[in-house]
Amino acid sequence: MFGYLLVGLGKYEKSETYFRNILRSKPNNEQVACLFYNMGLSYCLKRDYQRSFDSYERAYNMHLNTRPIRLVSAAKTLNGMGVVYSEQENYIKAIEYFELALKIYKKYLQHRHADIGGTLTNLGNVYLEQGKYDRAAEYFKKAQKLTNHTSQSSKYGIDIKQFGYNLFW
Repeated sequence: MFGYLLVGLGKYEKSETYFRNILRSKPNNEQVACLFYNMGLSYCLKRDYQRSFDSYERAYNMHLNTRPIRLVSAAKTLNGMGVVYSEQENYIKAIEYFELALKIYKKYLQHRHADIGGTLTNLGNVYLEQGKYDRAAEYFKKAQKLTNHTSQSSKYGIDIKQFGYNLFW
């Protein structure tokens, strides 16, 4: 999707305009849910956390109300909501959302899926921020083990040496 590309390029205002224009064209519910997810991502990257969370919440509810229910997409949205909480340093809520996403991913995705690795990495980052280094290392190792077997290992992979650097510097 072009709007997602704009987000990736850091062109948040243009992506939001693009998403709003698509919404005016009356897309189906699945497309609208994806738009709200991408808007949530854009707002999060702009540090507009309330609008980000609101967009993610709308996407999540739409994924659950679409037929058939889109649980994996809902899990991805939960992961985004966890990132919002993590960015706001609300680590307890972040962990709650990451664990919910992980539970759904493990039930509906292949064991070695990159999204599972990404969520494990997010959990590791939260524990690292809390100073719970052993717990962080546990999640980073799980993510590294998993992502070493996926085609997207560079996207979510964790370098244990980098973890050590972050820990001691």
